[in-house]
Amino acid sequence: MKRVRLHPFSYSITMINQIIKYVLVSFTLIFGCKVIEGQPTSNNTSTQDVDYVNHKGRIYVIDINIEGINTKSNFLLDNGCRESFISESLAKKLNLKKVKTKNILDAYGEKKKLPYGRLDYSISGIEFHKIKTSILPDQSFEMDGCNVQGIIGRNLMEKCIWNISLKNGIYITDNIQNINTNNYRQQELIFGTGIDLGFINGDSIVKSIIDLGCSSLLSVTPNTLSEKNIGIISQRQSISNSVLYNTIFSYDDTIPKQLNTNTDEALIEGFYLIGEKKSINQPVVSIDWGDDNYIPQIGSEILLYYDIILDGINKQFYFKNINTEYYKTKEFGFSFNIINSSLYITRLSIDSPAYKSGLRVEDQITEINHRSINDIIKEGQECQYYDLILNEINKNEGVYLKLKNNKEHIYINKAYPYTEMN
Repeated sequence: MKRVRLHPFSYSITMINQIIKYVLVSFTLIFGCKVIEGQPTSNNTSTQDVDYVNHKGRIYVIDINIEGINTKSNFLLDNGCRESFISESLAKKLNLKKVKTKNILDAYGEKKKLPYGRLDYSISGIEFHKIKTSILPDQSFEMDGCNVQGIIGRNLMEKCIWNISLKNGIYITDNIQNINTNNYRQQELIFGTGIDLGFINGDSIVKSIIDLGCSSLLSVTPNTLSEKNIGIISQRQSISNSVLYNTIFSYDDTIPKQLNTNTDEALIEGFYLIGEKKSINQPVVSIDWGDDNYIPQIGSEILLYYDIILDGINKQFYFKNINTEYYKTKEFGFSFNIINSSLYITRLSIDSPAYKSGLRVEDQITEINHRSINDIIKEGQECQYYDLILNEINKNEGVYLKLKNNKEHIYINKAYPYTEMN
């Protein structure tokens, strides 16, 4: 919801994160972190290398211990989420005793009780104590695959400093002096995630949220930009209101109401982070028409253009430009997800090759290039299903797809989705 893809086929627990971020009550968390060797944090003179995987455009930390137990699972790194989460099955594995419940409203305004506890984490030798952690149903994570069992939220991330680079890796420390910030620009972090950005063509400086849990580059409303900056809005509307997805608080197997969105993808002249003269030129961004009060959101795709440092201790954001040209690739124009070993179309762009071929949201695909879905995914573990299918789709300039209850195959050719702005 309110998302634009990092990869043309990305779609995962974005919907879950969006619901979490906008329906939960904000909580104040007061616990800190310390180095596992027992030295005071102020005397720590090193940084710790964090093991992670980059899956479907998002970062998942894989070296996590909770309550002294190795979870052997992956956690989404999501500073846009106010608090941290684990799955019900992981909570059982940890044998949690002191669990309370809190009242919340779900995405439909219905009252629910959500269990939570205060847990001790250890990430690459850094300890985080008494972090408030809510417990979600397993289905909240299973769509993302890759053995995801939790979310590292802002209440944990803000206790240390995170140096994040897709090229050089991820490091954490409790002292900014341990990181070389030469050649980095700097802004104050407002409320933990807020930064300033500007647009080419003289649009006003606007407040935005940096949210690594969102697989996007930038999402804005029409009111954010002047007409001259969005003179070319693509007619390729992004459809993401599939009824296939239960909300995070649906404990039964019923299909919920549709969560309707109205989001277009647009080509704009460019934008930049305030303090940096270089801009990201002619990027494709998401234009959300549903909420005039929506705050522009910068997602994890920003890591293709900047190395960043999130300093939650001192409330500072550091950034260093590594690329200004927007990544343009040919694409088919649809996104998919895997549910119970079946492949469904979850997002489709109007006027794309996929749409013109007759493909529609919620279509179930049974074969790709004359190979069954089961035949493709049997080559790997569950964590690899998405990438295996993506590789099969993208291995040629065109792809054959067979829909359920359809004897004929659809053939789709890739195309560039956008042209240069005039």
